[in-house]
Amino acid sequence: DSDFEKMEEIRARVDAIVKDEETAQNLKAWYRQLCKRPCFHDAYLQSFNTPGTRLIDTDGKGVEKITEKGLVVAGVEYEVDCIIYASGFEVGTEYTRRAGFDLTGRDGLKLSQAWADGMRSKHGIHVHGFPNAFFVQPTQGFVLPQDDAAPVIMIGPGTGIAPFRAFLQHREHRGATGRNWLFFGEQHRASDFYYRAEIERWQAKGHLARLSLAFSRDGADKVYVQHRMREEAAELWRWLQDGAYLYVCGDAAHMARDVEATLIRIACDEGGLSPEAAQAFVEDLRRAGRYWRDVY
Repeated sequence: DSDFEKMEEIRARVDAIVKDEETAQNLKAWYRQLCKRPCFHDAYLQSFNTPGTRLIDTDGKGVEKITEKGLVVAGVEYEVDCIIYASGFEVGTEYTRRAGFDLTGRDGLKLSQAWADGMRSKHGIHVHGFPNAFFVQPTQGFVLPQDDAAPVIMIGPGTGIAPFRAFLQHREHRGATGRNWLFFGEQHRASDFYYRAEIERWQAKGHLARLSLAFSRDGADKVYVQHRMREEAAELWRWLQDGAYLYVCGDAAHMARDVEATLIRIACDEGGLSPEAAQAFVEDLRRAGRYWRDVY
């Protein structure tokens, strides 16, 4: 749904900028955002309003042939001064194959080794252990649901809270009616409660339906967000049964792993599922686009 919403914004932008209706219609992308690159530089669409730019629609059949003077499409030759070949791109294959090389990080660790069990990044840009590598690409689907009435559960201890602050600001701006539940944790409440005033304001006005906090060094026992999940397992299960979307952001090595293990345990205890069925339930959430992780 969020993909369609984004593509509708792109198609509306085409209508708003390109003056010729036929050209605008042919420029509109009717595929998913990540299927092909929209390739919109800020001045890309504006160029189709200039006399030197013309869009040739091949109707999906491509260029018939290249001549000494130009290109032939549907039996018509179009003279050009320069031909630029632009390749496509591929997804789902190993990054080192697409890049043509294998990055070496700290302690000689290869990127292929770091990602042997799947890609892990911070906001789709940074990779732990590769301090000078920056990956410019979309964060892996880490966006709010299009349905403003959908409940949202956000688990973001430490700096993992950053995207959820933006989530809550966005939903507040849109007047979204869906319930919001934030799990946040750090070491000390007095010094490490990031965005405290804003979060408490959201809680007071009801924008945050639930707020679960875990400050690990403020008590005799270390308490983390996964412990709060267990304490509120019944309510968490009810939210998931009501169609809640679940987002996790932060540490990949421990927190994300423990949160997922706790989620499976809750499915067993509250949903009466076997361990295998509970694991399948979590995978179903992921496939349905209701369980997203941005971990690093």
